[in-house]
Amino acid sequence: MEDGLPDGEITAIQQTPDGYLWIGTPKGLARFDGNRFKVFKASPGSVLTDSQITSLLTSHDGTLWISTQNGDVIRRQDEKFVDAHPPLGLLNGQNTKHAPGSWLWDRRMHIIEGTEGTQNKDFQDTSTHLIEDTEGAVWEYISDKIVMRLKGNSWTVFTPTNWLPDGGIKQLTSDHEGHVWAEAGGKLHRYYSNGWDYNQEAVPIEGPWPVFAPANQGGIWVVEPKGGSWLLNGGLMRRFANGQWQGGSQSIPAVPFSTRSIVTCLIEDHSGRMWYGTAAGGVFFSDSDGKWQRLKAQSPFSQGYISCLFEDAQGNIWVGTVGDGLYRVTQQPLTMLTLPPPLENAEIATMCVAHDGSIWIGSSGFGVVHWYNTNKFTAFGEAQGLSDLHICTIFEDSQTNVWTGASEGLFLLEGERFAKIPGPPEISKWVKALYEDREGRLWIGTLEGLIFLQNGKFNLFHLRPDKEHCDIRSITEDVAGNIWIGTMGQGLFCLPHGHFEKLYHVEKYPATDARSLFCGQDGSVWIGSWGEGLIREYKDTFTAFTTEDGLPSDRIQSIINDDNGRLWLSTDNGIIGILPQMIENYTRKYDPQPWYLHLSLPEGLANRGCSGAGQPVSVRMPNKNLWFPDYEGIAELDPHTVATTSPPPTVLVEEVQADGNVLTPAPSGELQISSSAQRIEFHYTAPNLTLQHNLSFQYRLNGLDHDWVKADAQNVAYYSQLKPGHYQFQVVVSGGDGEWHKAEQEINLYVVPQLWERRWIQISAGGLLICIIVSSIVWSQRRKFLLQVERLEMQQAVEKERRRIARDLHDELGARLTATALQGELAVQTGTISESAKTELNFMNRRVRQLIGAVDEVVWTTDPKNDSLPNLAAFLCDYIETFLAPTGIGCRLEVDSDLPDLPLLALARRNMLLAIKETLNNSVRHSKAQTIYFKIYIKNGLLNMEVSDDGHGFTVNGTRPNGKGLSNIKSRMELIKGDAIIRSEAGKGTTVCLSLPLPRIQSAER
Repeated sequence: MEDGLPDGEITAIQQTPDGYLWIGTPKGLARFDGNRFKVFKASPGSVLTDSQITSLLTSHDGTLWISTQNGDVIRRQDEKFVDAHPPLGLLNGQNTKHAPGSWLWDRRMHIIEGTEGTQNKDFQDTSTHLIEDTEGAVWEYISDKIVMRLKGNSWTVFTPTNWLPDGGIKQLTSDHEGHVWAEAGGKLHRYYSNGWDYNQEAVPIEGPWPVFAPANQGGIWVVEPKGGSWLLNGGLMRRFANGQWQGGSQSIPAVPFSTRSIVTCLIEDHSGRMWYGTAAGGVFFSDSDGKWQRLKAQSPFSQGYISCLFEDAQGNIWVGTVGDGLYRVTQQPLTMLTLPPPLENAEIATMCVAHDGSIWIGSSGFGVVHWYNTNKFTAFGEAQGLSDLHICTIFEDSQTNVWTGASEGLFLLEGERFAKIPGPPEISKWVKALYEDREGRLWIGTLEGLIFLQNGKFNLFHLRPDKEHCDIRSITEDVAGNIWIGTMGQGLFCLPHGHFEKLYHVEKYPATDARSLFCGQDGSVWIGSWGEGLIREYKDTFTAFTTEDGLPSDRIQSIINDDNGRLWLSTDNGIIGILPQMIENYTRKYDPQPWYLHLSLPEGLANRGCSGAGQPVSVRMPNKNLWFPDYEGIAELDPHTVATTSPPPTVLVEEVQADGNVLTPAPSGELQISSSAQRIEFHYTAPNLTLQHNLSFQYRLNGLDHDWVKADAQNVAYYSQLKPGHYQFQVVVSGGDGEWHKAEQEINLYVVPQLWERRWIQISAGGLLICIIVSSIVWSQRRKFLLQVERLEMQQAVEKERRRIARDLHDELGARLTATALQGELAVQTGTISESAKTELNFMNRRVRQLIGAVDEVVWTTDPKNDSLPNLAAFLCDYIETFLAPTGIGCRLEVDSDLPDLPLLALARRNMLLAIKETLNNSVRHSKAQTIYFKIYIKNGLLNMEVSDDGHGFTVNGTRPNGKGLSNIKSRMELIKGDAIIRSEAGKGTTVCLSLPLPRIQSAER
């Protein structure tokens, strides 16, 4: 129940063609895909009206049939439960509604009470049975007086008055051919199309509560209580077919007065092995000799009441119990062998097969063992000539010579003793690899170099140019005769066939270590590295396969093949089986990960990591079994007991949820959700009851995902807040065949837009928004135009008013002042007035003339016809000449001939005029200049006016504290957003540069 089952009491087990395992319990129906359980329970409005499941049946067409304790029959069809509508209400008022409770325990107590002589004769088995006959009709056992048969959509009811055998039916079963059998009145009955026992008489059965199972060879197996009592005598098993008992009978072991003797269920697996469960003794099976063995599991296993047994399509045996849940029984591919005492704690480092089929074993610290079988072995230690008991390698050559290498050098078995072999100094220590090539040369890998022995002569090769240590661990010969040498730390080396003098280091080898080597018949070389995975060399190209490609380990001790061509690797993480053709064309990131068969602790290995020191390590036995050192033991593998490949997986989308609610397809088959859904989940799986961990999934939501998404272990794809539109969910799975398999069903999803997300609403809203924007723009432009018109009208009114003011000033004030000046001058010239009065009149005339000049300036400034740059230049030139004429100071004027006719507002003209006047005034008063220069030009977008003189100059920072002339010049230019720069040095004159940005000429007044 901790794993997801609704109850620990299992009433029935079946498997459907899609790979799901279905489990019935008194608290609901469970579906298992090899990874997780999904539970179905009775609920209001559901077709499943009773959670108490009593029987399951998978018919030949793949339909799952379910019967419940209330007698109802339901079938699972197209991912839905459909009521089969058994005619329970038409059975003449007979009570078919059973009282709730565990009928399994009731049956057990009934058997025990019968043996003790206290049996309740009114006991009625409240279970229902489902079977299928040769015509595909489904039968349901309701009670000893009611059996129903469904063919097509029509039910037929059998009762004691309508064809049922006498005595009341206790059990109903069928064989593999679809023949229907029943136990009734202490006899075995068979149904024919025209009635019960029509072609043969019923066969007597010894006692109550027999157990039936279909037989692979035809008919049914019957286990019945011997002498009528399970508890006293145990049981008897025999097969009935073709109207008679076939062969002999086989006794079921009896434990007097123990419920272990009661057989509760029986099956024959695909290999012909028999299995039976007991009421309190666990499970038993027949071995290869036909003897009964009690099932002993490595993990805790129920020894209680076994309710049902079932074999799935992959050969697993499923055990249902009453109270202890569900168990899976798989044959352990590995058998652990240990050395006999006193060597049981020896760490095994190397092994080889002798010519007579016995095994030579080298250990770390315990010397050598010659093992004939578990009861016969010979140990070799110091007394037998081995001065060093730390054996790294042992090897028997084609001449039956037994060689062994250790830290102290090379030894050879001579008679019953090992003798150390004299030779070059390089052979005197750390011999770790031995190998014989096709020409009979013995190759010896040492720490000092590579040596081969031929015709009694040693030949030495130094792998490194500096002749330093090189830890050789593996040697092999490829199909072309090249010798490959693997080292720890120095990579891979090769001796070309016939050119041993051309020994070279394989630079293309992508790893540092080459712990093990194996040559394929296709010319490939397989290299097991120590930390960088499995590497294949083929036609000078190296390809690495690591844990990134699904390999369970990157550290490989040895490589060996079986007679089917499969490679087996012993690693620090168990034993790995690989089909070479599955990974030869594999490309990382593009192809599904290769399928690796991983054998570790759950498969019987004593230690997760395998041991080994040099070469050879693993061996292939004469019976084609493989042996792998596993520290203190030997792991024996029969390659024929494990699957060469995993069957192609079938990927299924179980359900789609939106915000936790399961979606139901529309009549078109499309799923629909609102765009307001926050979380969408696609639940998928590929039922595999054995190798679920070897499956790899990828998914994609067309309309959103551009690439495939690698799935995690949850088998759920999550999406959030999908935009309105049409989507299609796709999921693929890869398994043992190295191919991607796509789900047959296409999951089409339509995310329904909310009102404001609908296209016509968006178009209408967009149109309305455009209209509003256009209207706003039109209104804004119109308002802007009106403002511009109003501004122009206002500007014209202002200019008109300025012209009037200028005209009035000129005509009225100017004329009057001129007349006053003339009268004063005439009075001075013709009048008889005193000298003092003349002086005053002359002073007044000068003041009037000055006032006339000021009025002319105001008129010039006010009149809008003067608002231009050329007018400014002309006025300034006239003013400067007029101003300097009385002073005797010369002037030079320089004006650009191409001054643009730019508008210049009154404020700018007036302030520039006043700045020029202040500059001229300062120059005339203080500079003692002979000539004043005026220059006006445009440069870098600036209007520039320069006034310079050739006077004695001054220190700019040394001006009088109370002087305001220079600051006034700068203030006036800043007022119109211009600039004034004053440059002067003592004895070198003074220059005042006024500048005004052209873009601001028109806007300076604003």
